[in-house]
Amino acid sequence: MIPEGGSHTDCLIGMKQLLDEIERPFDTMILPVASGGTLAGLVTHTGQVKHLTGIAVLKGQGYLESLVETLIGRAPHSTPYNINHEHHDGGYAKVSSELRDFCTSASAELSIPFEPVYSGKVLFALKKMIEQRCFPANSRILMLHTGGLQSARDVNL
Repeated sequence: MIPEGGSHTDCLIGMKQLLDEIERPFDTMILPVASGGTLAGLVTHTGQVKHLTGIAVLKGQGYLESLVETLIGRAPHSTPYNINHEHHDGGYAKVSSELRDFCTSASAELSIPFEPVYSGKVLFALKKMIEQRCFPANSRILMLHTGGLQSARDVNL
């Protein structure tokens, strides 16, 4: 049985497989964090990622870190990571008009669907972080789009 959100110690293996498919080098991977499974899985695959930045899609400072640490358990890891709590837009499935408009615009401009619950929040956060110069010059940043597009049905993206 797979728990809602996919957060289970078995998911750690799937994230290793995801990393094996990435052919281009990168310095930082940025991704949404809701139940912690994706981030925990990526953290445990030591040596393949220089740094991970999780974007909290819900209010849960401390709680999300605890979820990730529980999933990591005793698995060896040395990948540095952090969870940024500045871009949850008010909480899980909370969507401001600014975020909704950004997702609509980004989806059209990039020809990639973005919804405002997961990947849209990450792309919006990434844009803001680049504007604020949160990454060293010439950084190679990989954004992980985790789907979640079922939430786009109600926002006409």
